[in-house]
Amino acid sequence: MVRLISTTMKDDQLRKEFGARLSQLRRQHKCSQKELAQKLGVSFQY
Repeated sequence: MVRLISTTMKDDQLRKEFGARLSQLRRQHKCSQKELAQKLGVSFQY
């Protein structure tokens, strides 16, 4: 049980760090979430 919680916490931290970095890069390139989603072929509303 402890291992599952620890893994979940690591996964949450990884998601937060990835999201923050993606947001930083997106802003540096002056790209909106909608524009990035279109380039990736996904919905920006997900």
